[in-house]
Amino acid sequence: MVNTLQQRTGTTLLVMWILLAIVNLIYTNYPNFNPIKMLPAPKNESSFNFTILLYAPPIYPKNYYKIDFLKKCVFHNCKISFDRSLLRYSDAVIFFYKEITFKPPYKFPNQTWILTNFEAPNFKSPGKYIKYFEFDWTMSYRQDSDVYVPYGIIKESRIHAKKNYSSIYAMKTYDVAWIVSNCKTKFRREEYVEKLSRYIDIDIYGKCGWNSCRGSSIFQCKQRLSKRYKFMLAFENSLCKDYLTEKIFHLYRENIDIIPIVRGAPNTEEHLPNNTFVLVSDFKSPKDLAHRLKTIGGNETLYTEMLKQKDKYTAFSDPNEETGIWGLCRACQLLNDNYQSNKTMDIAKWLSGRSCILPSDL
Repeated sequence: MVNTLQQRTGTTLLVMWILLAIVNLIYTNYPNFNPIKMLPAPKNESSFNFTILLYAPPIYPKNYYKIDFLKKCVFHNCKISFDRSLLRYSDAVIFFYKEITFKPPYKFPNQTWILTNFEAPNFKSPGKYIKYFEFDWTMSYRQDSDVYVPYGIIKESRIHAKKNYSSIYAMKTYDVAWIVSNCKTKFRREEYVEKLSRYIDIDIYGKCGWNSCRGSSIFQCKQRLSKRYKFMLAFENSLCKDYLTEKIFHLYRENIDIIPIVRGAPNTEEHLPNNTFVLVSDFKSPKDLAHRLKTIGGNETLYTEMLKQKDKYTAFSDPNEETGIWGLCRACQLLNDNYQSNKTMDIAKWLSGRSCILPSDL
């Protein structure tokens, strides 16, 4: 009898010890854990059907968050919030990759967690906390994302302004311009430019050059330079699939009469119209590229034909015009469509640099 009682007491103490260990583990790793909050949230009876919480947004000035993120969306039944206390009421929760510096909060049932990243892979291992997150969707510039948010979208132009292309060509007295602020990159674009400059004149503007567009935004600077220069370098800091930024899309806006020279995504031709740009990867060396640029730039017919072809298109490089800021219009649409991702989420693989290539043109 005594032995039986001792066994039961021992078993009870063991169970209590295990339970205490579990509770201690939970509160050590999740200090904000609250079992009451695990209860299902009451249904919000407001006019909004979906709440999208930006739990870990990028760091921007405070007034940026006052923007109407969903102004031009097809659906108007989504609500955007930055208030983490609304986590349990949120249908979708967005985490920007660079801002994940903490362990994940509690994930409520039927929530959609979205990993967001608009920067090119950096060939570094993901942060130490990201492996604890369970993401359902991805949102980025990559076409394989659940929420595809390119830096720009090129469409056929509905406005065909009449231009005097001979006059435009006559005004161009300089060869190549480059606006740049990041002076040293892993993909060695600055080295390529240095070699290219041995064979054709290149004027560099911005932090890395000796010229400046004072009192102008970057886009206004491009507008001004496009009147005097024949070509402008659109060199990305990474050579990664689908990674084409405003450096390129700005040059397809109206009244930018200049030919882009593109060094970027290996699949650039999937994104840009034929015969509207010069692709660096088409040439074996900077010298060969310079020779082609001189041929095009020195021939009014060749040059203006490219401009005419480019003018058939226009770029929407303001994301709110198509996908909503940070793709939130698209995310709202997918929530309304009850979208379910059909792929298994391997965070490390998705974030790695396997979609990038190292430079082979130097």
